[in-house]
Amino acid sequence: MKRVFCLGNGESRKDVNIDALKPHGKIYGCNALYREYTPDVLVAVDQGITHEIYHSGYAYENMCYFRNWHLQDESLFYTSVYGTVDEEMIKYIDDLNLLKTNKKGRSKKFVTGGSTLISFANQVKKDYSKLKQYQQSFKTKVSWVRDDDKVHNIKDVQGGQDLGWAAGPTAIWLAIKNEEPQQVYLLGHDLNSNTNNINNLYKGTPNYSPINHKPTPSVNWIVQLQALMNENPDIVFYKVNNASIDNNSRVNRMHPQFNGFKNLEYITYEQLQSIIDKRWWDGNRLIARR
Repeated sequence: MKRVFCLGNGESRKDVNIDALKPHGKIYGCNALYREYTPDVLVAVDQGITHEIYHSGYAYENMCYFRNWHLQDESLFYTSVYGTVDEEMIKYIDDLNLLKTNKKGRSKKFVTGGSTLISFANQVKKDYSKLKQYQQSFKTKVSWVRDDDKVHNIKDVQGGQDLGWAAGPTAIWLAIKNEEPQQVYLLGHDLNSNTNNINNLYKGTPNYSPINHKPTPSVNWIVQLQALMNENPDIVFYKVNNASIDNNSRVNRMHPQFNGFKNLEYITYEQLQSIIDKRWWDGNRLIARR
């Protein structure tokens, strides 16, 4: 039975020993997971975290799929990133410290996204008080890329037209395409929050929302998971919860939007262990049976 484990970053995944899963299937993960664990494949779709991952050097050695990862020649750098080739304006923009980039080294190609720097510079000229906000929240990101990195552009593997999905469902889509599994296990795909704050293991860290941010609406995740289950009726999807079904819970519940799907099962981490081998779940982490 071929399995894949698709890791979301919901807080129900806290303390899971991912290494205990690795012998039983490929691991697909998202975004800041790379800070603590190296999955078989890492997926990122937002500009901030994508460039963070690349700047760390992670993508030189590990398989990644990024959104909008379009390589440009170094000759286009000032036009594409700064929006000007005027030397005086370039110096002014550099003094504003609005660019976040890695070292160029011998690279001849770069990736960037978002507005050109000149658009921010012109706003600062009109109202200098905006500079601090731009420096903290809207820095333009640039990655100088190596020829031998392990990055794939999501658009290229989705038939030239990116579906535009969130990172979690995109990782599941890629896992199904690449691995052709019979079983897909969803860990940390909590969809909702049991509190009035965002449910994410990395909240409050760079490129994530503050810890007191409101929960992220789940509508897009649900629609995209519905599409995955509908398009893959022969695959069994297991939504793994850290507790038994409780419909008073917003996380460990049977989601009514999935009621019509016969290829979805809800299981606990303890049940997951009984499925994959003789390891067991101690309530905090997956550990080997002594």
